Amino acid sequence: MLRESFIVGTLVLSFTMLGCPSQDPVRPKEEAGKSPNTTQLPSPLSSISTPTPRDAGYEGPVGIPADSRGRLVIRDAQPQEPTPLVPARPLDADRLANREMQGLTMTAEWTWEGVAAAPGGAEVNQPGIKAARAATRHLWQIELLEAGRLRIVFDSVSYPLTKYTELRARHDAYGHILVWPEADNYRVIPSGALRALLDERRVDTSPLVAGRTDKEQPGRPYFGFPTRSVGVSTPWGKLDLVQARTSNAGSGGVLFCRLLLELIGARPDSPVCEEGRVPVRASYAWKDGGKVVLEVSTLMIRPDFQPTMFMIPPSRATFTDVGLPPDATGLFLTREQMEAFRSRPIEPATRSDRESKGAPGEGFFAVNRTDALRFLCIDGVPVTWVPAHGEQYVIGSRPGKYTAQWRSFLGTSIEPPTEVLIPARIVLGEEPEEAGAPEVDAAL
Repeated sequence: MLRESFIVGTLVLSFTMLGCPSQDPVRPKEEAGKSPNTTQLPSPLSSISTPTPRDAGYEGPVGIPADSRGRLVIRDAQPQEPTPLVPARPLDADRLANREMQGLTMTAEWTWEGVAAAPGGAEVNQPGIKAARAATRHLWQIELLEAGRLRIVFDSVSYPLTKYTELRARHDAYGHILVWPEADNYRVIPSGALRALLDERRVDTSPLVAGRTDKEQPGRPYFGFPTRSVGVSTPWGKLDLVQARTSNAGSGGVLFCRLLLELIGARPDSPVCEEGRVPVRASYAWKDGGKVVLEVSTLMIRPDFQPTMFMIPPSRATFTDVGLPPDATGLFLTREQMEAFRSRPIEPATRSDRESKGAPGEGFFAVNRTDALRFLCIDGVPVTWVPAHGEQYVIGSRPGKYTAQWRSFLGTSIEPPTEVLIPARIVLGEEPEEAGAPEVDAAL
């Protein structure tokens, strides 16, 4: 009986609870200043404690930083300071990878200022002179890699070096290598020796200085690219440099800039040379008044090059620390080209001028009695270079009156022009006294 009463009571209580309406739960009062949308997170179940933030003075190791999206930020490695090339030491084999071969191809020309023209006369053949001038243009074929390589080809017979000789450079070294036309030999040209190489056909170093830099100015566009011009002055003269900001210039443009600064005697680590820019015009004014200009006439963006063009050293080249490429005769024109300067010969009746003494029967002797290599221009055209205390025989010129002028390649030395009658012996400097000539007593 007692058990039945318990069961009935339990059922009644259950039905009573099911039939009672539900009541809203009592919400806790919201804290002042807290948004009702704030999510309450449960306490972490992990036993790992939250790390204490480092203070501002912490200098220990840190992890790789990430950006706002959680992507790792890998900083570029700082570029190493270039090391000078050593003239007496062969270079290790190059391992230029076949990648990142984009760059620029340019043609540039050296122009001599202050060159005297031909004298007047009906026999002067201007078309022949113009053709000779075109055949002796001082051209450079320039190729550079965005990744930091430079290759310059001497594309003319009128340089102190053999045609197709090359200069090469790389971004991690100061200095250049001189590559023979067949790429079978190379020689290290240390930093500071380029001016002597171009001007005197010698590998002699000169000191380099920081130089005084003018404020950069905007220049006229070259090949559609914006330019900036700047002047750099040294004790030897001043360089006015125009650089264009182009694609594919990269570190290769820096190497070309370094080379041009070295010719004025400025250090290669100058801030004037900046990645992404390439020189398009370089005007040199020397302290003694001479001038010369190098200007780029064509510029082409190249998507790819052959790596072998920029190997330093070339893969099959032999190292040498003496001499220069052979077969540089110093004679630029053929007999027929020299003959074309005049339409007909003009024979003088009698001669007593200085140049007639020791003159050949045809053409002329070019005699250099100075201590440095010099070029001789006839009617404004370079026709030969003559080594120090040497001479050249140039054949082909028809008899008549010509303009002769001596100079160095870069214009550091330019002699006044003179009119000469050819055949002639054209001498720069003082001739040595003839053997056996009687001495004159100063007391007489």
